Amino acid sequence: MKKTVILIAALAQQPALASQPAQEGLWEYTTQMDMPGMPTQPMTHRACLSRQDMETGPVPKDQNCQVKNYKLSGQTATWQMECQGPDRVSGDGRITFKSNSAYEGETRMRIQPRGGTPMEMKQRFSARRLGDCK
Repeated sequence: MKKTVILIAALAQQPALASQPAQEGLWEYTTQMDMPGMPTQPMTHRACLSRQDMETGPVPKDQNCQVKNYKLSGQTATWQMECQGPDRVSGDGRITFKSNSAYEGETRMRIQPRGGTPMEMKQRFSARRLGDCK
């Protein structure tokens, strides 16, 4: 379940990243999830992204998830999404681009596990380009 939630939260960033110019290179991502009953610490990871990664987005698409109502206004992108499968998920997100080398945002998700209790999750994230890949 936790792996599904993390993947879905990452997928929520996909549409905005694919539509914005960003520099290839070494990027650092920090994510903080907030789920009732599930204490989490911020997670930070780094990834070396190529021009192709930037054009398609750094997160793989998922056939079970559909993005709806994507809008880009100025430097801010917003959207809704729905995912089908064992765990039904719906939610919305926002990303604000600070430049072509930094962004921040949040997603809010509602998760209905099959046979389980519905839960809500909020995720705050930021990313910044550190430099060229080595």
